[in-house]
Amino acid sequence: MQSQTINAKYFCGIDLHKDNMFICLVDSQNKILVHKRIPANFPSLSIELGDYLSDTAIGIESTFNYYWLQDACRQNNVQFYLGHALYMRVGVHKKKDDKQDSYHIAQLMRNGNFPFSYPFPPVYRGLRELLRSRLKAVRQRASYYAQFYIKLLQYNGWSPSVEENPFRDSGKRVRYIRSISDPGLKLSFQYLHTQILTLNSSIELIEKTALEVTQKLAFQKLRLLTSVPGIGNILGMTILVETEDIRRFRSMQNYSSYCRLVHTQRSSSGKTVDSKNQKSGNVFLKWAYSQAACLAIVHSPEINALT
Repeated sequence: MQSQTINAKYFCGIDLHKDNMFICLVDSQNKILVHKRIPANFPSLSIELGDYLSDTAIGIESTFNYYWLQDACRQNNVQFYLGHALYMRVGVHKKKDDKQDSYHIAQLMRNGNFPFSYPFPPVYRGLRELLRSRLKAVRQRASYYAQFYIKLLQYNGWSPSVEENPFRDSGKRVRYIRSISDPGLKLSFQYLHTQILTLNSSIELIEKTALEVTQKLAFQKLRLLTSVPGIGNILGMTILVETEDIRRFRSMQNYSSYCRLVHTQRSSSGKTVDSKNQKSGNVFLKWAYSQAACLAIVHSPEINALT
């Protein structure tokens, strides 16, 4: 993890929570100027920092709710830095509280040891959330398909007709449900059928909207990605928004590691000591490239010949 050298007169470490934040403002000589808990909004922060604000660099640990603070800092020309939660090691001291954590963040900024994490820009946020929601919906739909199929086997046993996957066909599902006499069992199957139909509609709408937005924002980039065998619109859009700016990665190896495509090994004296960092990186890029690799083998004879 690369540390970030920050040039500023003042350094403000913030331990951010949903409705409050503990701030610690220090100067280059490590004199504490402000150290208190305030409401989690930018006007309150501006009031507390006062005249220091324009010369202050603000840093926080990466949390789920940093977007609003990032946007407010950008709009007010204030330096904003996002710290990698794994490498900041906030709270590793014997004493752990919000006051100590905010001071620790300020010290990392002042000492040049702040581990930089990428603050995601606003332009692709909505599209990224949309595609992540789609993936969740697809997996949920697959779960309902599996439940329907399992119930078919549970109550009917295996037969060639079941093997033909009638649970994938809406009409066949409806006909089967109508044939059930037990009201409880019938409602159970009907529930699964309804959930599948609802998710189908939602997924179709998400895919249509996501493609329209992507074509407006990055038509050429999507076209380039989909020219690769195995990468269609969905995988192309996922890779595009999850990567955002490929230039933020110093090398191909860094990007591969971020995509969870590099085996992690932690050893000492030739022995494996643990299996940590297995999930370090972007899970959505790992899914996209894993799917693309499998599809490339199927659809590209040249790639298939190399396997």
